[in-house]
Amino acid sequence: MSYIAPGREPAIAAAVAAVDGIYLSPLTRDGCLANNPEKKACIELKSNESTVDRGIAQFAGGDPEGGGFSFFMGRDASGTWQFWFGTQQQSYRLTTLPGDVLVCADGDGANVRKQPQTGAASNGLATDLTQLRVEEFVLTSPGSFRAEGNPGLGWYRVSGDPSGWLDSRYETDASLGSCSLRDAFEGTGSVG
Repeated sequence: MSYIAPGREPAIAAAVAAVDGIYLSPLTRDGCLANNPEKKACIELKSNESTVDRGIAQFAGGDPEGGGFSFFMGRDASGTWQFWFGTQQQSYRLTTLPGDVLVCADGDGANVRKQPQTGAASNGLATDLTQLRVEEFVLTSPGSFRAEGNPGLGWYRVSGDPSGWLDSRYETDASLGSCSLRDAFEGTGSVG
């Protein structure tokens, strides 16, 4: 039996429910096959405590009859953990907090809002490629693991100039150095 650090239990329980899986640490194929007659996906929490405390929980997953995958849970404003997005590829999103992002808003810049919602007042416009520090994440619209893998929507609380809330669709992990990967996934469009 593996130890689950305090504060992680709600994220793990929500992830198990979201994928109808089994929590296993360390995650191994043999461990996943043992005592798993229903052949459910097996998952393991990969995020550090700081990231979980700030609203994101990354999980590695393995399907006993298929390959591996990663998925991310986000905490909403009420404190409930819900599915954010899943992938078998590299993600452009910042998923380790705190961390730095680059604004990627198709050349238009992105509004940094007073609250994590599109209609909230703006604290200012961050031009594309502006680097901002992310302190926290809040999921505002959950995604779905089963229904075609639709990703959810969320906002990052950023510090810097300007500070406030940045729509997670208009950023990329600063360690990637450009918006290329984000643009490949999101394309171009209007800015929140």
